[in-house]
Amino acid sequence: MENKDVEKAAIDSCVFDNGIFNPELTPYYVQGFKSGAEWRIRSVWHEVKDGLPEEGKMVLCETLCGVLIGGPGKITGDLVREFGIRRWAYVEDLMPGKEVGI
Repeated sequence: MENKDVEKAAIDSCVFDNGIFNPELTPYYVQGFKSGAEWRIRSVWHEVKDGLPEEGKMVLCETLCGVLIGGPGKITGDLVREFGIRRWAYVEDLMPGKEVGI
């Protein structure tokens, strides 16, 4: 997304009560939108040092070389070392409301 796209999305998402909008608050809308988006992204990712995913769930793993999708098996310490997994997220948390199957 470019800055103009972020600003438009922020303003669009912050217009309340049938279009009441204060242009003087635009920088606050934009910063709040960006902060909320960053928080949401960070909230679904888990560091491997803090634990491994529940068995039987689809996960997206960030590795030293890229990303991989795993599951619905079990991510073990051996797999973490073999693939260089740094952090992981449940696919269902990345795509709320979507059923994920294999």
